[in-house]
Amino acid sequence: MTFAFSVLSVAFQRHPLPIPDTLCLPLPLRARRAVAPGVSQLKIAHKVFREHGRHDSADVTWMRSVIRKEWLESSELGCPLTDTERRLFPSDTQAPERFRMNDSASRVRTLMCELFDALSASSGSKCVSHELVKYRGGAQVDVSPHDLFHAHVFACEHGLGVLFHIAEYPRFSNASFPWNLGFCQKGSTLIPTPTMMHVRNVMWHDTRPCNLVVPLIRPGAKWEALASPGSLATVYEGDLGVPLFEVFRFPQRPELLAYSYR
Repeated sequence: MTFAFSVLSVAFQRHPLPIPDTLCLPLPLRARRAVAPGVSQLKIAHKVFREHGRHDSADVTWMRSVIRKEWLESSELGCPLTDTERRLFPSDTQAPERFRMNDSASRVRTLMCELFDALSASSGSKCVSHELVKYRGGAQVDVSPHDLFHAHVFACEHGLGVLFHIAEYPRFSNASFPWNLGFCQKGSTLIPTPTMMHVRNVMWHDTRPCNLVVPLIRPGAKWEALASPGSLATVYEGDLGVPLFEVFRFPQRPELLAYSYR
């Protein structure tokens, strides 16, 4: 068990909300309505993880294949990936997957959509991101190639979690953000602030299903050690549990896409 997962486990399992050095963002009603049906389907992943997810790499590979078979499928996209989407997708050789049309996958897909919408101001629905605004210099969370476009689904001892990364590619600035993040940063309209990266990681876990939790990654805070050194305050999904797959919500594409770890 990694240190990161240990402290996260304490936060979700033992502490009543609010948690020190943490933003707790209650989900809006529409998202809460999607939680119960979605969480009921996550028991599939819980069972597989308890039986096979804590052993060697072969067991982890088998566990991922079982979950992929239940929820995801490879099929030709109605509209090919755009150049921007292709650059953001993590593989040039593995095709994007979609959620299956069965009842279980449909409920998980709906849950993921509602979590994205709850976090994003661009969804048009009531969102929770106003709590983050003061750390982001007034900028709402936006589904875009530079801010929010994907999430990591992971399994751990106590259940299933989703890790969202926001502020993925802030605009380069010699004064306020002197880090070159490569091609995907070009054209960014996300203006960085000194505290924007403190709230870069947003987590949902089925032990706190009606809340999003944002650990404040800043010097001296309780959760500073969650982030890997030199990672610009980024928490990695592999430090929280076993990564299962990534979910992508591209702004010009109506369907969710997925990338499953093999």
